Amino acid sequence: MSKDCEILNRFLEEIHEEKCVFKVSKEVVNDLKEAVEELVRKLVHKVSFATAYPLFSGSKILSRGSFYEGTKVEEPNEFDFLVELDVLSQPGRVEFRSECPDCPGYTHVLFTDPELKRMNAELESSPKDNFLRPYTISSYYRRCLQEAYKKLFTGSWNWVQNVRIDKGCGFLHQHEHISSNWGPNTLLQLVWTTKTLPDDDILKCITLTVDITPAIVYRPPECNPEGEGADKHCHVVPGRNDYCKHGSSIKCCCWRISHSSKETEKMKNLSDVHKKIYKIFKVVCRRQYGSLRSLTSYMLKTAVLHHTDKCDSKNSIGACTMEILEELLTFAQQEYLPDYFIPEKNVWAKNHENKVTTPFPILQKLILEFKSIAGCAVEDYDFEELFGYFKMLMEEFARIEGTQLFVQYVTLPGSDGNSTLSATSDQ
Repeated sequence: MSKDCEILNRFLEEIHEEKCVFKVSKEVVNDLKEAVEELVRKLVHKVSFATAYPLFSGSKILSRGSFYEGTKVEEPNEFDFLVELDVLSQPGRVEFRSECPDCPGYTHVLFTDPELKRMNAELESSPKDNFLRPYTISSYYRRCLQEAYKKLFTGSWNWVQNVRIDKGCGFLHQHEHISSNWGPNTLLQLVWTTKTLPDDDILKCITLTVDITPAIVYRPPECNPEGEGADKHCHVVPGRNDYCKHGSSIKCCCWRISHSSKETEKMKNLSDVHKKIYKIFKVVCRRQYGSLRSLTSYMLKTAVLHHTDKCDSKNSIGACTMEILEELLTFAQQEYLPDYFIPEKNVWAKNHENKVTTPFPILQKLILEFKSIAGCAVEDYDFEELFGYFKMLMEEFARIEGTQLFVQYVTLPGSDGNSTLSATSDQ
């Protein structure tokens, strides 16, 4: 790494230490994690042994998402779980059919077990096509979780105030009723309260969410009838596809193919440098400083994963950051960012539509600013001022993104490669 990037290295490391690291101790994080997992385990166990929906019996819990990848930033306030439905995941119970070939990453599911089909006819879309409706499955599962919650913690309707799981450092309790966002998951709103704050802790209460998503082991059509060769690390989950030819929105019959198991393992095994870079990207580009529509966390993750396959600078945070941004810029010029696990899927495109939105102007601007930081003098270095500038920059991006003003804003003088930022400029 060149000496010119020493300041950039320092700046990126400080962003990680100041903005990405949890504000609570490892002991609190561990107790919080155990409390969440205990709650989810009890709920899924209760649903698995309920008689109302035997389709959900024997389910297995799989932990997923940024917390388990080691890439969660700022607070341990999001936990994601897949619940693998054993009955539907057994070989010979369902089959998968590609009904929407223009929408890569989706498939349809049909019952192949006659008895299972007879007992669960209400889950099918219609007598004509017999596709298993993903949103019906997720709705039924959410209902079962709600009932399990009531039966576990109280026998009355006033069950919300009675949920509490105690651990050494604190306790977990229910914040709001179980609800669902516009998606396949059941969303639990919880609160963690630390009993006694250690010296290195800042937060006493953490409001958190737990996402629980039903899933089926994916056995694509190329597998033999007994299921041999099925990718055990791949699932299908209810996923909204407005371009499903059998119905849009909640009526769609498409299940989304999920490689979250592979993704979680891949992210867990990244080098410390690459984990830091991804977390920094999330803080700079996505967190509370605006919501960029054309540069989401998943796009950033995809770019980092592509980069790691050919990276030879694992110990240089500055060099890798610049390489990833430059690689993203190349993808943006091509208007094609291939999904890491489904290469035929363009992360920047809306399914089979030709409409593509790329973060080309944002990337141009970020590359210029990072180059400017890399070239500034050591005596001019001021972390708070530099990070304050990036916060302002992201807020401005979010405000005018997608407008002509946005394009003009990021192609002002300086976009030809000249420095546009002084480390001590008055922002």
